[in-house]
Amino acid sequence: MGFYWQFSVKKDDKGRITIPGEYKEVLNSEYNGCKLAITHGFVRQNCLVVHPDKVWVRKIQKLLKSKEGKKNPRELNILKRYLMSNTYLKQLDNNGKILIPQILWEKIGVNDKKGGREIIIVGNFDSFEIWDAKEWERYNQATKEKIEKSFISEADLEIFEKLDVESITTFEGEYEDQNI
Repeated sequence: MGFYWQFSVKKDDKGRITIPGEYKEVLNSEYNGCKLAITHGFVRQNCLVVHPDKVWVRKIQKLLKSKEGKKNPRELNILKRYLMSNTYLKQLDNNGKILIPQILWEKIGVNDKKGGREIIIVGNFDSFEIWDAKEWERYNQATKEKIEKSFISEADLEIFEKLDVESITTFEGEYEDQNI
């Protein structure tokens, strides 16, 4: 299944956010309601990354066994120390909320302790990210522009804009009879 889509939630006065029902369902069905590893510094973007603890452990083990890690054990230890010291393990409470320490909020620019701040939770398949809403909007817009400039030609954009759901459905249906 995995974690998909983006959801807007509010941070409360205690630093908690409510995890979307779709994500709670994945956590319960695929990970038996495990603890969550909330970390900063795992990615370069200004967000917190949340992994089910089993996924986090697998990623750290893979890092420790990597060729680069074996070539540079000193650098690997520095990275491991940084990641572990910036990772907080916590389980959802009975209301589906998770408490995030203020120090982690501050690392992504959410310095106010009062509640009501809009936060965006973004799915990233085997993890999800926690963003300040304004930061997410800036990042998402910049990414969209970068994709349009780098990967998609003007001709492709024009073709894409002309497509609609009906034409895609018709196109897919043409192949059903040919067993492709």
